[in-house]
Amino acid sequence: SGREFERFCSGQVFEADTYGPNIGFVDRLYIFGEEVSNNDGRIFAIHENTLYLVSGSGSGNAATVQGGFNGIAYDSLENAALVSTGEEDHVALF
Repeated sequence: SGREFERFCSGQVFEADTYGPNIGFVDRLYIFGEEVSNNDGRIFAIHENTLYLVSGSGSGNAATVQGGFNGIAYDSLENAALVSTGEEDHVALF
């Protein structure tokens, strides 16, 4: 079981190594947010034709609607912005 998608407002493609060699995402990702009235929206990512749920905490498998790897909070989400941390092992999204 799970829940249906509501509405998506916008999304963005983030290229691998956006901020230089080994800084940014490892792979090219399309990230988009779900905009809902009850502040329970989710962030999703598509990589190589696979949909991942990034919000919450859990398996990362969008089919199970259990949540993503590192827990972006549920909210009514317009989009996400990638921010350079300057580190090779971490990325930040707002």
